[in-house]
Amino acid sequence: MAREKGIDMFSSPTRLQMIIRDYITKWTERGKWVMPDRVDALGFITTELGEAWDAHLRNKGGYVRNNPGNPDESFHVELGDIAFMCYVLAEAEGVDLQNIIAAKLAKMDRKKVGNG
Repeated sequence: MAREKGIDMFSSPTRLQMIIRDYITKWTERGKWVMPDRVDALGFITTELGEAWDAHLRNKGGYVRNNPGNPDESFHVELGDIAFMCYVLAEAEGVDLQNIIAAKLAKMDRKKVGNG
């Protein structure tokens, strides 16, 4: 399944990666998608993190909020938005996020056993 070392941990993109690529392609072809550059993608990720924090604070309770909404659903939606924008940034950078994560996990494993 996966090799212990190296970036090429998987032979093909994940289903999620393909769904996101297809989505970007579809809306780009329709003129309704602009691929963000690195800085703007990081800005979108930061915005989504802020929205996730807001949902967390609503879940936690104890605060008076202007718009209570549905905190559980909202947090999970924001988590999805963060992941989506990370994949968008990876696409914009031309890198395979799955392979980067797999390599990071392998590096962490090596550090835990003293070989990294």
